[in-house]
Amino acid sequence: MRVASLSLEDFRSYERRDCLFAPGVTAFVGPNGAGKTNLLEAVHLVARGESSRAGDDAEMVRWGASFARVVVGACLGKEERARLEVTLFAPELAARRRPRRYTSDGAPRKADDVIGAFAVVAFFPEDVELLASAPSARRRYLDAMVSQVDRGHRADTRAYARVLVQR
Repeated sequence: MRVASLSLEDFRSYERRDCLFAPGVTAFVGPNGAGKTNLLEAVHLVARGESSRAGDDAEMVRWGASFARVVVGACLGKEERARLEVTLFAPELAARRRPRRYTSDGAPRKADDVIGAFAVVAFFPEDVELLASAPSARRRYLDAMVSQVDRGHRADTRAYARVLVQR
């Protein structure tokens, strides 16, 4: 599977951005602060259901906007395409509704139905710290990677965490 397109609306520094990607390697080039990492973070958000950088969804909603939307168009095969979308709501709206909304090909979906639809492995310079970090941080990273290929793993990991808290 490959990412064929990316559309951003009020995501991080982008008011509106539409990108089309040809098969092969894509390179993002630009000065510091131009938004290159924001593009990668958006794909990461749709693929894994979490930001590669933000601790809170509000950090990903552009300042002054009420929501942010990320849409990834993915090629599953030669002809088959999928349209995966995540909408994040600013804190004032998130309090009245679910903080996120997921859709696949326009139909509302649960997070677990969208997350892992395509796999992505992001390795950022700060991830080198993972090698020297606590074992729990390495487990979280590996759990996130495995969850992309084994849909039940994410649910099992959450259930395990609940049991530990209750214990």
